[in-house]
Amino acid sequence: MSKSINYYRRRITRYLTSTLIKTKNEIPVDLPEGFEFKKILISRPNHRLGNLLLITPILEEIAINYPNCKVDIFAKGGLANILFSEYKNVNTIYELPRKPFKAIIKYLWIWIKLKSKSYDLVINVVQGSSSGKIAVKIANAKYKLYNTTIETLKNSISDYSHMAKNTVYNLRNLVDKSSIKTNTVPCLDLKLSSDELEIGKVLLDKYIQNKKGKGHVKAKTTEHENTIHTVFVGINNNHKQKRHEIFKI
Repeated sequence: MSKSINYYRRRITRYLTSTLIKTKNEIPVDLPEGFEFKKILISRPNHRLGNLLLITPILEEIAINYPNCKVDIFAKGGLANILFSEYKNVNTIYELPRKPFKAIIKYLWIWIKLKSKSYDLVINVVQGSSSGKIAVKIANAKYKLYNTTIETLKNSISDYSHMAKNTVYNLRNLVDKSSIKTNTVPCLDLKLSSDELEIGKVLLDKYIQNKKGKGHVKAKTTEHENTIHTVFVGINNNHKQKRHEIFKI
């Protein structure tokens, strides 16, 4: 029953956002001279691990170019607070319940809290996200970036459509180019602490040994393989919650 309700909820939401919300970027190409973002909201109301990881490049982009800027995140589920705990520029994380009809009061309260805040810029990370568009629309902000496709960039940048890079390119296109301190798009990054990396190494060694014993992997692994596996086995000391319970190999 709940699946059918969510199906129709998504269809209605998509219809409303496609017909009632104009998703044209509300940000001038030439911002006032010397303007610097102080408070930004990133909208990605999705609970999936991979989708949340894809917003780390824009978080890093903001941290590099606007070091005094604080970022709020509008997400869903319970992963965001854990994933972004090491990002010093992240201030408040609003997390919608995964099943809104089972927590309707909390669901509505999060939207009310969002509406009560003010920002310099609100960014919808994924163009096709209906809830993301709604969040940008109702948020109080001087400038709004719906992340609609910019054809000139699409035709000139080979990886423009990459979900982790698209928002970075769009933001750079709409701000003062002198504020951009690097041409390289930041990589996906969990900001693992030294303790997390150390524990990850221990768990990785155990994993490799177990697989070696079964004849599934070679005795020698590459640095790239070590990096990938280490990312998925850290623990978060700040939240006293094991991140390797989430990032299981």
